[in-house]
Amino acid sequence: MEFRVKDATNLEGIETDSIDLVVSIFGVFLIPNQDKVMESIQRVLKPQNGVFANVAWTTIKNAETMDEGFGVSFFDLIIQSMRCLDLPKPPKPSAPIIWADTAKAKEFLETTGAFAPAKIYRSIHSTTFANAHKVPELMVDHNVLIQSLKDIIDPQKLEKARQVIINAVVRDGQNEPEEPVVLMTAANLIVARFQNE
Repeated sequence: MEFRVKDATNLEGIETDSIDLVVSIFGVFLIPNQDKVMESIQRVLKPQNGVFANVAWTTIKNAETMDEGFGVSFFDLIIQSMRCLDLPKPPKPSAPIIWADTAKAKEFLETTGAFAPAKIYRSIHSTTFANAHKVPELMVDHNVLIQSLKDIIDPQKLEKARQVIINAVVRDGQNEPEEPVVLMTAANLIVARFQNE
């Protein structure tokens, strides 16, 4: 087995038509230039038999999962906090939104390349944080989109986004902010076979 660090938008140094399986676990959906990523994946996959498998966060209703004891949904929490920022609406859905929506993900795969109809599998797992204050660190302070727009985002709205996350995690006083936090995470595993003639 060989490990290489490569730019996913070109996969330079990897031969064309040489890879049987490309797997992305919470990676591809975070790269802004989806068209370039898909071009590079299709370039390295073997025609006819190459397979692309992508795991990405998806959304699930908080009420359903909280009632079952799973806690707050990770991806829903990101979306709630982003709404506080009043960011300009992008001309097309962002990569995380595309891969979170099963219909959009299938359409994207089938229109950006020679992929057979995708199969999608859903899973639920959990992520643990040391305390409630660590959650906005990941979702806001280390959010690539937010960091790229930090100069135009109102600092008060940024603080509000952090507070929305903390309030949801502690459920408005039902839990202590310093206690460990377990967040439910829903994910889509999207698998598609490359069928390039």
